[in-house]
Amino acid sequence: MTVHHFTFHITDKSDASDIREVETRAFGFSKEADLVTSLLEDESARPALSLLARYEGKAVGHILFTRATFKGEMDSPLMHILAPLAVIPEYQGMGVGGRLIRTGIEHLRLMGCQTVFVLGHATYYPRHGFEPCAGDKGYPAPYP
Repeated sequence: MTVHHFTFHITDKSDASDIREVETRAFGFSKEADLVTSLLEDESARPALSLLARYEGKAVGHILFTRATFKGEMDSPLMHILAPLAVIPEYQGMGVGGRLIRTGIEHLRLMGCQTVFVLGHATYYPRHGFEPCAGDKGYPAPYP
């Protein structure tokens, strides 16, 4: 069994180009990278949590959690949306995405976050503790 030594850290402005590179390589186009850039600059998305995974100093994965409100009510419980999660192709299948999710949720709990939503692959996210569908719990999804 090969042991992989990855590091995970909360990002800052100096990580912007690495985040963009990871998002673009993971998705094969810049749409997600553009979204992340916009969300990181959006005051209404705060408090946000952005984490970068590195292998031997190279950025290989990124996850973003942004603030969510229920019906636009800023005094609603602290909730976040996980989107997007990106791992560059040659590092997929090594547990990087799962570690980013777990590390992010640990940080969010310390911040007082009560709920994390994700709009993503129905077969991937349940492996990491997510349940479909938020609508059953009183949080209808805005997307079909």
